[in-house]
Amino acid sequence: MGLRRLFTGRARCSISPPSAARLSSDSPLNMAFQPIWISGEAIDLMRGSGLPPSAPSAARKERILVRRFLPSLLPLVLVASTAAAQTTPTSITFDGDWNETPSVELIPVGGQVVVNYDISRLPQCRGTTSSGNPTWTITGHVQVNRGPVVSFWVAGHAPDGNSSQRVLHLPAGLSGALVMWFDISSQGCQAWDSNHGSNYHFAIGAPTLSFNANWDEVIAGTLRAGQQLIVNYDEARLPECRATYNGPAWSIVAQYRFDNGPIQETVVTGSGRSEPTAITAPAGARHLEMWFRNTDRSSCVSYDSNYGSNYHFAVE
Repeated sequence: MGLRRLFTGRARCSISPPSAARLSSDSPLNMAFQPIWISGEAIDLMRGSGLPPSAPSAARKERILVRRFLPSLLPLVLVASTAAAQTTPTSITFDGDWNETPSVELIPVGGQVVVNYDISRLPQCRGTTSSGNPTWTITGHVQVNRGPVVSFWVAGHAPDGNSSQRVLHLPAGLSGALVMWFDISSQGCQAWDSNHGSNYHFAIGAPTLSFNANWDEVIAGTLRAGQQLIVNYDEARLPECRATYNGPAWSIVAQYRFDNGPIQETVVTGSGRSEPTAITAPAGARHLEMWFRNTDRSSCVSYDSNYGSNYHFAVE
């Protein structure tokens, strides 16, 4: 079943560099304020991580600049690896051959993550001091679903003097996508590793489908019959219907079906922003078809349906 996408077309290219996700101090899943800790330094959630408001895009295999990340509203906690670890961290390896490999298929909810990053992926901006010390820094940026962006030291000059490997402590009780990208910077120079602006996605607790603002659809993990999956939909893909009435009076729903069965739907936004939403693939399912509808109180209707072809995903 195909649905027309009304009012706007589905662009395959990004006209402008993707922007960093909105920062917020609350979450649709957990409204309690939690600070982000980076090597013992508390950072106000509303101040963010110093990421520029618009991350540049670039090429990947040609090793030219960028690979962007996107980005639920629960913070991560970052501490140095010298902190006492209660569990064995999941490792994610970014090697020099452009492979990104987690040590497990699904990162445990509330677990810990360490990043092994091959610095040959970002060969630009390599200045040194007169004594041979690096003037450049490689920084990792990480986000759970579309929550706050947290940045952490990876290699090169450590501004805080702490050059030990960082451990990412994930929020308790939150499944979805762990999204990462990296940059290298030195005076007057910056380059990015961000998967052509799509960033790197890894599944926490459940496989995740991310529908990004740059018109990428990214799967983290493997969709399996009889198990949950998380849908992360960026509301910027459907900007047409935005009526208000004492606040946002619009919504976006995912409409979907398995194996050409009955159509179901679930809301993927709340209070004017995206919310990670879980659905369950029935036992024996082999195929998921999905599209999205944006409506508001003024009777505006708009669809994101891949020009009527809808989005199709294999289920194992």
